Amino acid sequence: ENDFGYEEPVYGCFEGEVMFLEANTNKLPTDYSKYEVSSVVYACEWNIPKRRFESGFPGVEDKFEWFAIRYSGSFGVPTAGEYKFRINSDDGTKLWIDGKLVVNNDGVHPPQAKEGTITLEAGDHEMVLEYFQGPRYLIALQVYVTPPGGVEGIFSVR
Repeated sequence: ENDFGYEEPVYGCFEGEVMFLEANTNKLPTDYSKYEVSSVVYACEWNIPKRRFESGFPGVEDKFEWFAIRYSGSFGVPTAGEYKFRINSDDGTKLWIDGKLVVNNDGVHPPQAKEGTITLEAGDHEMVLEYFQGPRYLIALQVYVTPPGGVEGIFSVR
């Protein structure tokens, strides 16, 4: 198991493509097509509080800085309404749902949280979570959701 996901696919979870960035990159790429996918990880939730990261990725264990992971997949909601998403990350993240930017926490920074809301119909929705790590050694990536009339918890598709 890797901090950012599993090596093998997990049914219903998100696929994360790992790409290595140029040193001193200060924000997420706007065009991923120019990057080669170096590894793939699978995640059902993201609950990585601030910690050291020195393990790299499946097949590229010695790389632990200047990388991006672009997770994609779908999730379902049982109730229509306004959903709040909050992301705590070190470094940058962006959360897209059904093609709409919901949370923008981009840039090189220590752990910090940003939030956004989106109105969702009951049913399935497409989601993309972009994350990048700048200089080593600390990482953080936590995605929270608050459903309509509910309480905040770690977002999960389990």
